[in-house]
Amino acid sequence: MQRQLSNVSIHSYQEYQPTRKYGPQYEPGGYATVVQQRTNMKQREDALKFEQGRIRALQEERQHIQKKTFTKWVNSFLQK
Repeated sequence: MQRQLSNVSIHSYQEYQPTRKYGPQYEPGGYATVVQQRTNMKQREDALKFEQGRIRALQEERQHIQKKTFTKWVNSFLQK
């Protein structure tokens, strides 16, 4: 004989399987995964900033060399 609680049997509570999925941070090991993903994103951002700075420095160096070369060319042309 099953005992009824609010029109629901005891067995239905025991067999209950939630169908709603929660965010990955609430699953076992999920918080560590989220932290690792943030760390990976931070590392990518740092690498991107480094590369952008390196590219900017190379562009400035190239521009400086072009100005110097042009100045030398103009001076040699004017000396003739």
